[in-house]
Amino acid sequence: MKMWLDGNRRSWLTFAIGAGAGLLIWLFSPLLFGAAEPWDAGGFSYFAIVFGLGVVLGVMSPARFWIGPCGIYVGQLTFGIASWLKSVFSYQGGGVNFFIPLGAIFLIQATLPALAGAFVAALIARRVLLARGGSSHT
Repeated sequence: MKMWLDGNRRSWLTFAIGAGAGLLIWLFSPLLFGAAEPWDAGGFSYFAIVFGLGVVLGVMSPARFWIGPCGIYVGQLTFGIASWLKSVFSYQGGGVNFFIPLGAIFLIQATLPALAGAFVAALIARRVLLARGGSSHT
């Protein structure tokens, strides 16, 4: 809990970039993946992108590698909630999606590749920093 209170700008920046990236993945899903939901596209492209984002965010904040994937999750969930609200207030006969809780649970699983990527990147970044004589507490 201290992380949120100590004002560590790197952690906040990592979280914000993760949240923005998670939101953009869903916003541009039809363009990037050819499907409204990224995991509906064939193959592992969505999971590879999420893993790659985790790697980048893990390097940004190796001591708190988990913060970037949390941001990715929040960004994706924000898009889901915004889509749900849109469907509630602009009902066009297509039905209202009441699967937000189920989607939130599935997003946890879909964000695990980002956590794995961030963990691996943080381990490598810490070793590089320690080899250079620096501190791994960044």
